[in-house]
Amino acid sequence: METIGIIFAMEEELSRLLEMIEPYKVIDGVLGRFFTRDLEHNGQQFRLVLTKSGMGKVRAAAHGTEMLVRFSPSVLMSFGLSGAVSDLVGIGDLVVVSSVLQHDFDLGSLTDLSHQLPKESHLAELMHELLIENSDELEKIWSSRVSENFGRKPEIHIGAAITGDRLITSNAERAILKDRFPGALCVDMEIYSVAQVAKLANTPWAGVKIISDEADDSFDPAQVLNFCTEHGSSVLAQVAMWSAGLFVGQSKQEA
Repeated sequence: METIGIIFAMEEELSRLLEMIEPYKVIDGVLGRFFTRDLEHNGQQFRLVLTKSGMGKVRAAAHGTEMLVRFSPSVLMSFGLSGAVSDLVGIGDLVVVSSVLQHDFDLGSLTDLSHQLPKESHLAELMHELLIENSDELEKIWSSRVSENFGRKPEIHIGAAITGDRLITSNAERAILKDRFPGALCVDMEIYSVAQVAKLANTPWAGVKIISDEADDSFDPAQVLNFCTEHGSSVLAQVAMWSAGLFVGQSKQEA
């Protein structure tokens, strides 16, 4: 049976999806818990495997590695919140990640950081098309919610993300990242690691991030968590289910 794997960093990001797939099986791994449920899409059986890694690149890489070894997913995905590092995106926007770099990876005099190669997702275009095709449904479950609470109409983007092991919560830090990575739309703390271990395992990867904050002086952790619990987790759950169905039956391609 084909397996689709999805990694979240926080319980607040994962909670609604767990509710959606009840009853699920809980498997205790070496690093944490995995949640599995056998499902069907267009007559094809598949197994959905979920885990909460915790925040940061090390935890995401470790949980991603265990998921790959234990469950051999045909696709590994990363879903969750992110901060905006581009003026092109705003709170509530969905970003399909097409490539990702580490913003805090620096080998000093050993090499030029500009030579760091991005991890690219060969599934990003399919994921982006999926969200566009379901834009009417997203309007019902997401756009109106963002408009009512944040006074803007959310958009769907496809583009680059950057990952690092610290929260970006100041105007100064955001400005530095905008200058160093002018093509990046958002910043998080996990997706590069998921992409890296998937690449090493020759497994396709994909990711969708919701912009939860501006990654600047206005950052409020309580507000961000509330955003996820009250709003973000619901759309993450729906997009995750659409994505799992999209990739069922697709053979492994170059990761």
